[in-house]
Amino acid sequence: MSDIGHRISQLRRDLGWSQAELAQRCGWDSQSRISGYERGDRAPRERDWEIIAEALGCNKAWLVLGIGDPHTAHGVREEQATYFHSRSAPVLALEDLPLRLQADSAYVTDDGRPMRPLPTSAPLGAVWVKITGDTMVNPAGAPSLTPGAWALVEPCTHAQTGEIVAAAVNGSPTIRMVVEDAGQTYLKALNPTYPVIPVEGQLDILGVIHHAEIAL
Repeated sequence: MSDIGHRISQLRRDLGWSQAELAQRCGWDSQSRISGYERGDRAPRERDWEIIAEALGCNKAWLVLGIGDPHTAHGVREEQATYFHSRSAPVLALEDLPLRLQADSAYVTDDGRPMRPLPTSAPLGAVWVKITGDTMVNPAGAPSLTPGAWALVEPCTHAQTGEIVAAAVNGSPTIRMVVEDAGQTYLKALNPTYPVIPVEGQLDILGVIHHAEIAL
């Protein structure tokens, strides 16, 4: 369980709520999102932090960072604004992507790698990967990851069909779209000249990609 997941679980249990009840108070149909956040399988986005904090009656800075008292909002807003607008993450080569991104803390490096500002919605533990090659260039248009683009890899160990992920195939990181067909999971390149990779056994996902940026 991540630090964030522990804090969510701690307050939920203090209130005597089940995961299903907290999900309902957040306006979500299923408890799976709460369960995933508490286990640390997926890091909440900024909007979800706000929803969970409001449902639990705590301040968001404590929920996300463990700063201050969970029920004292004084002086928190300025700290949050500074934090969410000043974060950066390293730009990594795909082969240097950690085998497990840490969803409960910012990824810090002092080895001279370039850093790039994060969007405010990026979860803790997200890193940038510089795209090389044409594997994910989609001739039909979007979605497409062109060479030179920066893809934001968010901590995640599960993905739904249609999501673009960084995954380990035979121990080597790759970026592909997850596709399910007739009970079989595949990793699909957006460039049709590359073969579809059938997943045998459990899919080893390193992170999910929902955001990318290109140089103009």
